[in-house]
Amino acid sequence: MRTNLQLKDFARFNPICRWLAAGAIEFRDVVSPPRNPDECARSVSNLARAARICPLAARRDVLERKMRLRIRQLDPSHLNWDSIFPHSRPREIRKGVILKKPVSEREKGVLFIAFEDHWLRLLRYVDLKKLQRRYHLVLAPTWSPPHDLPLILAARMWPGTLFHIMSAVIDRPVFERLADNLVSIPLISSNWVNPEVFEGSEPVAKQFDIVMLANFAVYKRHWLLFSVLRDLPPATKVLLLGRGWEGRTAETIMAEARAFGTADRITMKEGLSDTDMVRAIKSAKVSLIFSGNEGACVAVVETMFADVPVGLFADAIIGSKAYINEYTGRLLTRRNLAAQLQEFIENHEQYHPRQWVMENGVSFVNSTKILNDGIRDAVLNMGEEWTTDILPHQWRPNPTYVSEDICAKMRPCYDKFESDFGLPLITSGVNDR
Repeated sequence: MRTNLQLKDFARFNPICRWLAAGAIEFRDVVSPPRNPDECARSVSNLARAARICPLAARRDVLERKMRLRIRQLDPSHLNWDSIFPHSRPREIRKGVILKKPVSEREKGVLFIAFEDHWLRLLRYVDLKKLQRRYHLVLAPTWSPPHDLPLILAARMWPGTLFHIMSAVIDRPVFERLADNLVSIPLISSNWVNPEVFEGSEPVAKQFDIVMLANFAVYKRHWLLFSVLRDLPPATKVLLLGRGWEGRTAETIMAEARAFGTADRITMKEGLSDTDMVRAIKSAKVSLIFSGNEGACVAVVETMFADVPVGLFADAIIGSKAYINEYTGRLLTRRNLAAQLQEFIENHEQYHPRQWVMENGVSFVNSTKILNDGIRDAVLNMGEEWTTDILPHQWRPNPTYVSEDICAKMRPCYDKFESDFGLPLITSGVNDR
């Protein structure tokens, strides 16, 4: 198992392997061009995958131009949604929130939807022209870089300006190249943490040296932590907080730990409440995320608000890496990793991550203002009106309002949304089902 994990990880991140894989994907697309809408959609998806992994900027530019050309050839009305997007089948959205209800014919509301599976349900079931007359739409993509069929299809289908936040602010030029109607707001998915959730009322004793807050997906690379533990003192204690992912369970993770001979140092906790989760995070000296490539990784900022410094790899493609500095954590390298981690653990008290993220406006409070101002300025330039600002919202783990009063106030708006568009928007605290 150890060798298999290491070889697969090498192939996944080695530049030559990535270049060869991207070339193979592009070659298959050239020799077998699409002949119908479903094949066209798969072609865009494949080209997007090639662009994500390709290490050469010039080649990515070519792939992006091909994607733009191919998506213009796609007729969404003839798309087999069940085949291409099986997760879009449920007739409900659970990852969205109405940030502003429509005010008048000249002042639209604002609808925010996170996670591709859920905004695809909007594209599939709703009269988009009718919706666009009532609401401005804001999407929150999941991955970085953002080359992805759902995003490109959303830009193709939405009949107007489409707002979005990002998984990494450095991806902004990519969005601008992928579609002309995309308007980027300089925020990432980690910017919606509520500081009060991670404050805590009592000190928590440091029982663990390391905590890893991550689902059990392969890309989280738990095995790499288990590997480096062999070079750390035997007394090093690790806490894993997470949940199953695509068939990988707690037992899968522990089997990997046993393969590296370090399972005896691991404590695992699943399904904790918010209060217990925060206490568990605070019980560790440092937090580690070993992913090589994902989206914003909200766990990074959550642990910072819990006042635990975070270690990431310097070459990782993770949006929240932008918040790692001398106050919040440490950027790591694979070379001499054990020595770096030992020093990080021993000096954990010199970091002050919560103070830094609070003082630098990383939470939902400042993010609400940035999102509001970005949308307001854009719609005023379109000649529309803006007399009412958006409502604040947080992610824990889904987008929702920050108070029960707002939930009660907005409940009729959700009833009207379902009545008008035939698709329930289910938001925690408003209309939980």
